[in-house]
Amino acid sequence: MDFSIVIVTRNRKEDLDLTLSMIYTLINNRLEILVYIDKSDDDTHLLKDKYPNVIWFMSNRNLGCSPARNELFQHAKGEYLISIDDDANPLTDNFLELIKEKFINEPDLGILSFRILWSKELPIIDYNTIKVEREFYCSDFIGCGFAIRKSCYDSTGGFPKWIRGYGEETNVAIKASINGWKIKYFPEVIIHHRVDWSARQTKERKKFQFENQLFNSIGNSIIFFPFPYN
Repeated sequence: MDFSIVIVTRNRKEDLDLTLSMIYTLINNRLEILVYIDKSDDDTHLLKDKYPNVIWFMSNRNLGCSPARNELFQHAKGEYLISIDDDANPLTDNFLELIKEKFINEPDLGILSFRILWSKELPIIDYNTIKVEREFYCSDFIGCGFAIRKSCYDSTGGFPKWIRGYGEETNVAIKASINGWKIKYFPEVIIHHRVDWSARQTKERKKFQFENQLFNSIGNSIIFFPFPYN
């Protein structure tokens, strides 16, 4: 198995339906798609009949993004694991070939962080004239769209179960770096994150995000102190 595409979802049936409709035909004997329904209160589970070749997991309690991702990654069989949000989809047609080629050419490369375009509507991109951003090594990655080598993920021990969200990527990135893996920003693979920012700028959501980021940042600082780099 070359690739496993993993998606965690909660109460976003329409978003997940759109995402799966765009990538479902990719499933074959070299690629699998795994979805974790993290205690959705809507009828997301009805999509199981529409997409029978997807490997489905469900929880009766809300685990949070990091533990749910960890569950999916443990079951994924691909040599390269691709994670996208339930409201995101690749815009690059040959993204699988690009990812595999990059990993093959750089044996010590553990994680690829994709270029993310945030907009509710489909962004207009002229791929013939667009200025391609340069790729570069970095110390972290964005959970909305990334690929990780299975051997790299296994060496880190996986996404932490004590983090529900907002900080699990940093935790894995640090562990990957400690184990000698490199992380690279890879803008050739473009992900459309279909986000309505105005709808997400509520006081309650900002408070939830700030509290989780603060708690997880303190937790990561305690775990990795003293700083493990020279």
